[in-house]
Amino acid sequence: MIHLVATSNLLAPAERSSVTTLVAALSARGYRVTQAQLFSNHEHTASPATQRSTEILRALQAGKVVLDLSGGNYANEVLELLIPALPESPFPTIMGYSDLTSVLVPVAAQRPTIWYQARHATYPTGRTEAFFDLLAGRNQQLLEPHVYQLRGPQHPVEGVLIGGNLRCLLKLAGTPYFPDLRSKILFLEARSSDPAALIPQLAQLQHMRVLEQARALLLGTFTTFEKHHDLAELLTIFNRFVPKHVPIFRSDELGHAPDTAGIALGARYRLDGDHLRLLEDICLIPGPSGF
Repeated sequence: MIHLVATSNLLAPAERSSVTTLVAALSARGYRVTQAQLFSNHEHTASPATQRSTEILRALQAGKVVLDLSGGNYANEVLELLIPALPESPFPTIMGYSDLTSVLVPVAAQRPTIWYQARHATYPTGRTEAFFDLLAGRNQQLLEPHVYQLRGPQHPVEGVLIGGNLRCLLKLAGTPYFPDLRSKILFLEARSSDPAALIPQLAQLQHMRVLEQARALLLGTFTTFEKHHDLAELLTIFNRFVPKHVPIFRSDELGHAPDTAGIALGARYRLDGDHLRLLEDICLIPGPSGF
């Protein structure tokens, strides 16, 4: 079973067709789909935080994979209601991206989460088969995007991967939910990422003394920045803030574009040159029952 939610901003009516297409595709493959409130006629709104957190908890307790279809600004409102109430026993996977970083990262401290926007799977350029292969447990190719190394020693790096959208990860700064980055692979991407936003955000991580703790840095795409600047300029900015002993890798396949891949947060990976390999099986629903 699958439950659709909007933990961040409610979707605009214009986005209804993408949800309808996703539901039809899931249903055609035999999945039972339920959904929370997803839409609003008012821009930049969200349903009450209590409602959003309750929807997720009830779905997990009912054995449903949670696909979050939203983005925006409101996701971190649910943290105090959601995280302490998560089931103690293994629970199904939560999948989302962008603003959901602020929820996926704390949940990943207990159970791997998946950084991916499920609506992208129905777009013409989306990774449709890889998405449904992951749901069906056939393979995990969606979660192993192509990477390449930008700097640092040329040797394999292993570690638990954590991170997501840079702006939304920083919402966790100063809270109990900011991840422990010691020996972790830190994944960062951004949509609104002009230098005036990117530089202060990286400075904040530097001031927190967390970049030096990471075993490696994996950069996705930085949409706004890369419309006007090349990758060398992006690396120059990161070199200002990331200590030299931390190798930096890059994937052109992780970001906000419809053809983006996904990645598992809280799961162990191996980075080796142009290979990113997931070192564990991600079971979307724990136990033998599956879907």
